[in-house]
Amino acid sequence: MKSAMPPEENIRTLLACKGTDNKIYVCNNRNRREVYPGTDHDLLAEIKRYWSDFYGDDLDQYQKAACTIDLRLST
Repeated sequence: MKSAMPPEENIRTLLACKGTDNKIYVCNNRNRREVYPGTDHDLLAEIKRYWSDFYGDDLDQYQKAACTIDLRLST
């Protein structure tokens, strides 16, 4: 997974996606990456866990914006 987000010091970001192997792939704009076991929960339901793992603090302290994109291919 690669992102064109600049690695600025004052910006915190996460990008999370579920792979075809059902694992969750998470990265930030500083090129840190983690892989999590698959879950039946929506990615947004788990974002606080990922944020805490990456940044060590509570997502509720920050203004947040989130969206989901379904990238499954239709046949």
